Amino acid sequence: MLTGNMIDTEAYLLGCFILYSDLSPKLLVINPSYFSIKEHEYIFEAILNLYKNNTPIDLLSVSEELQRQNKLDAVGGVTYLMKIVESVPNSVNFDYHLKRFIENGKLRTSLLELSEIINHPPISLEELQENLSKVLDNATPYNQERDSGTVLQAVFQSIADRTFEKKNFSFIQTGYEAVDAVGLFSRGELSVIGGRPSKGKTAFLINLFYRFIQNNYRVLFFTYETSPNVIFERMFAISSGIKYRNIRMGLLSESEYQHLVETVSSIYDKKDYFSVLNVDLEEIPTHVKEFKPDIILLDYIQVVRTQRNFKKRLEEIDYIIDFLKNLAVKNNLLLISTSQLNREAEKLNMQYGEYTLMALRESGKIEQVADTVSFIQDDRSKDSNPTTKYLDIKKNREGALAKIPFLFYQDILKFEEVPLYEI
Repeated sequence: MLTGNMIDTEAYLLGCFILYSDLSPKLLVINPSYFSIKEHEYIFEAILNLYKNNTPIDLLSVSEELQRQNKLDAVGGVTYLMKIVESVPNSVNFDYHLKRFIENGKLRTSLLELSEIINHPPISLEELQENLSKVLDNATPYNQERDSGTVLQAVFQSIADRTFEKKNFSFIQTGYEAVDAVGLFSRGELSVIGGRPSKGKTAFLINLFYRFIQNNYRVLFFTYETSPNVIFERMFAISSGIKYRNIRMGLLSESEYQHLVETVSSIYDKKDYFSVLNVDLEEIPTHVKEFKPDIILLDYIQVVRTQRNFKKRLEEIDYIIDFLKNLAVKNNLLLISTSQLNREAEKLNMQYGEYTLMALRESGKIEQVADTVSFIQDDRSKDSNPTTKYLDIKKNREGALAKIPFLFYQDILKFEEVPLYEI
C-alpha cells in the first residue's frame, strides 16, 4: 500500500502518464528532482525517455525501459508498476494534482537550497541577496492564473490606451513605416518569413534585430545555421554602412575603423537588451524566463534542434511549430522565425508570379499555425545595387496584406524601405 499524501500524488501522476498518452507533453514541465523518493524518479525518467524517443508508453514499455536501465528491481519490479496503474481511477483531476506536485517540489528544492545557504553562508551581502532571490524565484507557484475580471480589465485598459493615448503595447514597431502601417508584428504571435537560400531572409531578420534593440525592445536571437559572431559582424555592417566583406576580412581604412568603433560602442551600450544563442528547442523557455524578452528571433525553423527523436520529419516540424506558438502565446512575446521554401517554390513562383503559402517547406502546419506569413522576393526586372526586394505578406491574421518594396544594399546587407509616398 502506498503511504504518504505526496507519495500518493506522485504515484497517481506516474500512473496517469502510463495510462493516458494525451498527457505525455506535460512530462516536459516536471523536474525529476521534484519526486520525493528515488523509485518514482526512476520511473519518471523511464517514461520521459520513452516519450522523447517517440516510443508508445504503456506498462510493458515502461518496465522494459527500466529493465534496460537496470532499475526495474530498484523500483519494486513490475508488481509496483501494476500497483501504481491500478491506483488510478481516472485522469479528471490530473492538472490539479500536477500543480500541487510541482509547487511542493519547488518548495522542497528551495528549502534544501536555503538550508545550504545557512550552513555555508556567502562571503558577501550581495551574494546572499542574489542566492535568496534565486530561491524565491524557484518557489513561485506553478501556472498561477489571473481571474477573468483581471483579464477583462487589462484588455479594456489596453483598448483605452490605444484610443486616447495612442499607445499599443501589443504592437511591435520596426521603424519600417509600411510594415508598421499594416500591423505585421504583435505580441503573442508567431510570424514566419520565408525565402530561398541567399536571397536575404536572414539579412532581413538581422535588420529587424538591430532596429528592435535600437527601440529598446528586449530580444533573444536563436541562430542554428549562422554563428553568433557572424550575426554580430553582419549587424555591424548594417549599422555602420561599412562593407561587410571589409569587416569580415579586416580590410578597413583608418577612418572606417574609427567609425566602426563608434558603431560597436553604441551597440554595446544596448548589451542588456539582447542575447544571441544556439540552444536546443526545449532549453529556450529557460532563457525566456531569465531574460524576459519582448521578442524572439529564430533562424530558421527547419534546422532547429530538439531533444526528442521523431520517426517522421513532418511530426518533428509539427512539434516545433506548436512549441514556438505556445511559447509566444504563453509569454505574450513576438516570435519571428525564418523558413526555407520547398523545391516546388520556384515553379509556383513562375506559375503565379509570386510565392503562395504552399511554398513554405513542410508547409502544412506552418501556414496553419503562424499568425503572419511573409516572403522575401526579388524584383527580377532590375539588377543593380541597391536591388529591389519585396516583403510579400500573404497571411496577416490581425492586419492587412501587402507587398512592401525595399531597397537592399548587398554590400552592407541593409534593407531600407521605399518611402510610402514613392510606393
